[in-house]
Amino acid sequence: MARLILSLLGPLYITLDGEPLTAFRSDKERALLAFLALEADRSHRREALIGLLWPEQPESLALNNLRKSLARLRQAIRDQEADPPFLLITPKTIQFNSKSDYWLDVANFTSLLDACRQHRHRHLETCAGCNQRHEQAADVYRGDLLHGFFLADCVAFDEWALIKREWLRRRALDSLACLAEFYTRRAEYALAQQYALRQIAVEPWRESAYRQLMRALALSGERGAGTICGMSSGAGRGARRRAGGGYSRAL
Repeated sequence: MARLILSLLGPLYITLDGEPLTAFRSDKERALLAFLALEADRSHRREALIGLLWPEQPESLALNNLRKSLARLRQAIRDQEADPPFLLITPKTIQFNSKSDYWLDVANFTSLLDACRQHRHRHLETCAGCNQRHEQAADVYRGDLLHGFFLADCVAFDEWALIKREWLRRRALDSLACLAEFYTRRAEYALAQQYALRQIAVEPWRESAYRQLMRALALSGERGAGTICGMSSGAGRGARRRAGGGYSRAL
C-alpha cells in the first residue's frame, strides 16, 4: 500500500501510513497539496502559487504565507521522513514528486481510461478487457473532484478546480455509458440499469442515460420503461432547467 493516499474524487480524503491525515491547519494547505499532486508533471513557480491561493495579498506577505503553509504541509505529510520526499522544493519552485510513495485516485482513474483508448479492439462496447478497466474506473470515481471543497477568496483556484472537475465528470459519464452498453449487449440488464442510473446520479438531465435505462428495462421485460420514458422527456428536461448548468452531487 502506498504511504500517502490522496483521494480527491468525491470529498477530499487523505491518509498517511494507513491513517486519516488530520494534521492540516487550514484548507489552503489541503488546496496546495491537491493542486501540486494533480499538476505533478511540472514544477510551479512560487509567484504562480501565491496568485492561486493568496491573490489579494501583497507579494511579500503572500510569499511569506506560502512559506508558512508549505512548512506546515511538509510537517503534516512528514515529508522530511519520506524517502524519496513527496515534495521537490527549490527557492523559486515547488513540485510534487511523482516518484514518491503515493497513490492518487485521479491518476489511477485517468490511466485506466487512457488504457481503454489506446487498446486495439474492434468495438469498445464488446471488449471484455476494457470493460474490466471501465469497472475499475467506476469504482475509483466516488464523485466530483474535490466535492464540497471551495476557497471563498481564491477565484483562480476554484476556476482551475471547476475545469478539472468538468473534464473528469465527462470522462466518468462516457465510461459509465460504455458499461451500460456492454451489459445491455450481454443481456445482463440489471447491471446495464445500474450503470445507466449512475450516469443519472452524476448528471440528472443526461437524456442518453435515460434512453439506455429505458432500453435495458424494456429488454428485461420490466414495466417501468414507460415511466422512465416520461422522466426522460419531462423530468429530465425539467432537471436540466432547474440545474442551470450546476454541478452534480457525489455518488
